[in-house]
Amino acid sequence: MLLGRVIGEVWTTRRAAALRPDKLLVVAPRCSLGLPHDTDHLVALDKLGAGVGDEVVVCLGAPPRWQHGGDSLPVEAAVMAIVDRSEVTHADPALPFAFTDAGGAR
Repeated sequence: MLLGRVIGEVWTTRRAAALRPDKLLVVAPRCSLGLPHDTDHLVALDKLGAGVGDEVVVCLGAPPRWQHGGDSLPVEAAVMAIVDRSEVTHADPALPFAFTDAGGAR
């Protein structure tokens, strides 16, 4: 799971039927719990209506598939929440979160 900011939208001419009419968003991670690799951005399925500039919680792996249609859905990441406000109150290196930038609270 990660906290990130929507930086763009992916426009497609064709896509899997299971993904219509949902949006595909480009998300820049700000902090994550167990992100398996370093990444500057990822593409996430959005059924909630997030837009560019919104801070979102993105779930990775099998849970987005379960939430949005089952194991056969071709999805690896999905927006699970649009964040109203976030605040980082610690910088303890012993915690499992990895912060990707020094961005402040919104």
